[in-house]
Amino acid sequence: NVQLLMEAATRETDPLIRELFYSRIQQLLVEQDMPWVFGYVPINNVWYRSEIDGYQINSLNKVYFHALTGIADTTPPETLLILNGELGDNGWFVSDVYASFEATDDTSGVYVTGYSFDSIEWFPYEDIPLFLEESTTIYFLSIDNAGNYEVLKSTDINIDKNPPESSSYEDGILNINLEFFGEVTVNINVWDETSGVATTYYSFDSVEWFTGDNFVISDIGTTDYDYYSVDVAGNEESIQSGSVTIAMRPENDPTVIYGVSYDPFEIDPLRAWDTTTYAIIDQVAEGLFAYDLSDDQLAIIPRLATDFGTWSPDGLSYTVDLRTDVFFQDGTHFDASAVEWTFDRMMYFMDSGEAYNDGVYRFLDGTPIISSVDIVTTYSVRFNLNGPFAGLEALLCFTGSAILREDPEFETKFLDPSVDVLVGTGPFELNTYIQGVGVSFVAYQNYWDGPANFDDLWYLFIDDTMLRTEALINGYIDFLERPDYSRLSDLETNPDFTVLNTPGAQVNYLNINNPKID
Repeated sequence: NVQLLMEAATRETDPLIRELFYSRIQQLLVEQDMPWVFGYVPINNVWYRSEIDGYQINSLNKVYFHALTGIADTTPPETLLILNGELGDNGWFVSDVYASFEATDDTSGVYVTGYSFDSIEWFPYEDIPLFLEESTTIYFLSIDNAGNYEVLKSTDINIDKNPPESSSYEDGILNINLEFFGEVTVNINVWDETSGVATTYYSFDSVEWFTGDNFVISDIGTTDYDYYSVDVAGNEESIQSGSVTIAMRPENDPTVIYGVSYDPFEIDPLRAWDTTTYAIIDQVAEGLFAYDLSDDQLAIIPRLATDFGTWSPDGLSYTVDLRTDVFFQDGTHFDASAVEWTFDRMMYFMDSGEAYNDGVYRFLDGTPIISSVDIVTTYSVRFNLNGPFAGLEALLCFTGSAILREDPEFETKFLDPSVDVLVGTGPFELNTYIQGVGVSFVAYQNYWDGPANFDDLWYLFIDDTMLRTEALINGYIDFLERPDYSRLSDLETNPDFTVLNTPGAQVNYLNINNPKID
């Protein structure tokens, strides 16, 4: 009734009648034991809580009551953010979080509480707790009925429900038996992308624990160790375990150990394009010709060929006779068919563009040097060329020209070093390949030129130059490539070592392709 009367009064133009409306309004309020009401002055946006003493129409034609004594609301509301969840360390929650708001305003009362996750898009809070699964920032404020705005507040809510993840990596000289030569540094790598890593612990007995993410083991035999990490939020991962076995190299060990600088990328001759891969393939497989490594001029000598071949008068074909006493390491007889199959396979991969060393077998204009290989007799083959090429015999020395055992499975497929075994006619058989560790070979007892002078050969992959050189000095390996040149003088003056210094086989040249100027 009061509302209807107030609306009627605002529309009434006769001041006497309007006075009657307001008198009736005051009478009704007194009768209903409501001696005060809320009114407002829009110009100042100030609420009054007052006993009714009179009324007034402001410039916007809005009616409000005024009092002899009134309390103006110029104070904004206060909002409290309440978070419920499992609290970990350093202010981080380690569970999902429920967020709710509690707003108060003792004068005009709270009109609305709003929240946002980016301070741009806002939502009214409806007394239903917000469910938070991951870290976020909440912006919030409240507005009272007088239109007072609370100062914008924000709270960072950090949530990390997952423990860190740790793994160990042993750094040392690992041999083919998966034993280390000499001391080992254990490095613990830890990942925690949310709150970050706080502390890493390790122990050798699960009783006494130490802090740190690396430690050294030097005791001969097997040493077990445990480790775990805790993140900034206090999440603790389960205990992880590792084991290191350190062995002394036997005195007068008959195994020859070669320290190389990196893993082979491939074991297929057609994918070979790095020195380690060349060195491994060259122990197992051979070409028709080879470089005489005992000659500092690296003269070309026959290998699987009985002698140098014969050129046709036009220089476009080259016929060569093959050894008849050669067997592949699986017992297969070597003959002209294996040569033809090897080069047919090469031409397939050259046509497909998959051979890494493709460019070696092409003229400068991209034409393949070898057009085909024909079987002349069981132990004789003919190379047909697309143009004269004086370097054919040198090309047949290259590792990519190594003759492989004929195998239909690999006519259109490369050898995979992780699962396949390279089979050739060379002095050593490929025994074991362990990625990141090394390769072991055993002497091929039926080698056509007689067994090697030692039965076992290891290539150990030691990528750190200083560690590789220390391995030589400590007797863990017998020879190495690419020594630490800062230690070269120490090796040269030490009677226990021989340093060979020979000219390299690499030729550096400047290729000039400018047309001739007359």
